[in-house]
Amino acid sequence: MRLDIFAANSQYLVNSNPNNRPKMASWDTNKNWDSQQTWDALPAQVILPRTKMITLITGIASLKPADQLTRLTAVENGLTTNAADFPNLPVPLATYSAKVAQVATNLSAITTAEAELKGLRLARPILLSEAQGMYSQNGSVVAGICGDDAVKAVKSGYQLAAEAAPIVSLGQVESLAATTGDNAGEMDVQHNPVPGAAAYEKEVSDNPLTGWVHYSTTTTSSETITGQPSMTIRWVRARAVRGENDKGPWSDPAKALIA
Repeated sequence: MRLDIFAANSQYLVNSNPNNRPKMASWDTNKNWDSQQTWDALPAQVILPRTKMITLITGIASLKPADQLTRLTAVENGLTTNAADFPNLPVPLATYSAKVAQVATNLSAITTAEAELKGLRLARPILLSEAQGMYSQNGSVVAGICGDDAVKAVKSGYQLAAEAAPIVSLGQVESLAATTGDNAGEMDVQHNPVPGAAAYEKEVSDNPLTGWVHYSTTTTSSETITGQPSMTIRWVRARAVRGENDKGPWSDPAKALIA
């Protein structure tokens, strides 16, 4: 009996018959062993095409709120238009759409409120400046009314800056001048401020010696007097006021032609 010994991964086939010389195996043209002593070819492997899973951008937290709303709305429109292609979503489309609407309403309200807040902030310094001027003007008059009565002054709501200074008599209004006003019935009046004065009282007359009539009490040292008879000479005089019972002497009168 003939025994053939075949070694895997070897290039030689050895015959056990001592009378025969070893025979070298040969490759055929198909890269297989020859027909008498062969390795059978391995069956061809079938390689199936691989399906690549797509990746969607599902995280939008890093975007600006307006950009997030754009993404949310785009998905809402897409899922609504193509609802048949995307059944059984974990979040029902109606629930999702309602939430997108809430986001849109919230962002719109914030935009409106921010615009209103910007307008309020722009108006704030103007309003404060106007209120500060009124606060200061009224405070000067209140101080003049109260004089050295600190208890009465506190009732006004103003705070005391310091202990009341020694009372100094009010001086006479100096350099009172009157000129014809820009409009009919007007006369422009101005004078030097008086130290310690809280306000200035003015009187008018058609005679520098008599017939004086009270016209106004103001905190400024200049004023336009109105309502005077046209084409007449009118006289004016002024005095400093610090309280109801604390008034300085009358100034020398001044006159002007009323247009």
